[in-house]
Amino acid sequence: MTAFKICVCFVVAVAIGCDSDGDGESAVQGIVTAPWDAYCVATFTEDYTVFDVFDDPLFTAREGEAYLIKDHGDRFGELRTEMYYIAPNGAVDFEVNPKEDGGLVFTSNCDLNDQDKTRLQRGVFDDFAVFVDEALTEKACDLITGTVFDGSISTRLISNEGNSFTNITGFYVVEAPGLAEFCNGHEKVYVKVDSRYILGVSRTFVPILSFMIESNSTP
Repeated sequence: MTAFKICVCFVVAVAIGCDSDGDGESAVQGIVTAPWDAYCVATFTEDYTVFDVFDDPLFTAREGEAYLIKDHGDRFGELRTEMYYIAPNGAVDFEVNPKEDGGLVFTSNCDLNDQDKTRLQRGVFDDFAVFVDEALTEKACDLITGTVFDGSISTRLISNEGNSFTNITGFYVVEAPGLAEFCNGHEKVYVKVDSRYILGVSRTFVPILSFMIESNSTP
């Protein structure tokens, strides 16, 4: 079994509490399922252990398990791949390093070696309501898990409230032209997000995330 010490990346999510299970068991819950398995997926060719920021085993991706790819490419001279652990209430990303010989510990249904053959897509990873106004009095629409759209997205934290590190509610404004098609014409919406536990960590984030698809794919 190959075990690399890596840190879980919280690019979109804000980690606000930690309680790692530390058992290194297979993250069967985190594997890719429909509808996300129609996009760029990584299938591990060997066991790969992901560690948290405290160097404790967070979970082990087992040989044959598949995960949705967030991004892949060269960063600061080193090849890195980011994938998603998909839970029932959202998804969080983790980084996968190549082997010492430069080879990958997974295969993919997408051509990751040619940047022109892949692009980023946005997707909704949990059901939630969004609102027209900051006071959250007028609903814009309900966003449903599996909804995907093209284009840019901006997510900004307006404020948060809570009485502990593991019970935080965040208030966000989200701007995304691609939302208009699914949200009664609204490109700018407001949302209240409660903290959620994924992989033993309490996190507060808007569950609209970017992931890789083939360039010729359509939403």
